Amino acid sequence: MPGKVLVKRHDAAHTSAGGLFLPAATVAKELPQRCTVVRVADDVDEVAVGQDCLIGKWDGDEVWLGEQGAEVEHLVIDVEDVLGVWDA
Repeated sequence: MPGKVLVKRHDAAHTSAGGLFLPAATVAKELPQRCTVVRVADDVDEVAVGQDCLIGKWDGDEVWLGEQGAEVEHLVIDVEDVLGVWDA
């Protein structure tokens, strides 16, 4: 798919900046915006596989990849939705 990037969200942090434990219900309210690039379309030069990127909270379409019972959530996003990129 031209202009598309497959990313995997980083796990939400379960501790605050001060080291306090956050219950899962609190963490689930905020979707992580930091992702790792898993695959890129052939026409995409802005990002590369393995780089970390920042995306908007509600960007992308969810897809579940992996074997049955062990699927992992990924997002398919437009390359224009990538807000920033850095090497992992």
